[in-house]
Amino acid sequence: MITILVYIMWVLYATLEGSQDAFMYNVKDIMKSNNMNEHYIFTAGRTIVLVLACMLDPWMILLGPLSFSFFHNGSYYFTRNWLDDRIYPKGWFDQSFTSTAKTTTIFTPVNRTVLFLISIIIILIINVCH
Repeated sequence: MITILVYIMWVLYATLEGSQDAFMYNVKDIMKSNNMNEHYIFTAGRTIVLVLACMLDPWMILLGPLSFSFFHNGSYYFTRNWLDDRIYPKGWFDQSFTSTAKTTTIFTPVNRTVLFLISIIIILIINVCH
């Protein structure tokens, strides 16, 4: 049961991070500011939260990375489209072709969804076996 609770907290965190990033990049676009690649800072912060999640439930070392991109990127694209309907018209399932994030080309909408579904299957297996 703890796995499900920690997973839900992780999902909420990833979703909020995605929306937060969307608001930040919306402002950067308006201000035409591209001076810094903040993805290293994002990765450090997310790693700290993942380590804390793993301290609550070791399964999060696997479940966290499998599910993060689905919720973070989905929330990001949805929020960016909500803020400006001219960009990311597919919303949750859109894809950036201009991002400076090194993982953007790996985490396509299909890959994000498949990894998320794998995380759900693992949670089901964990709960059936315990």
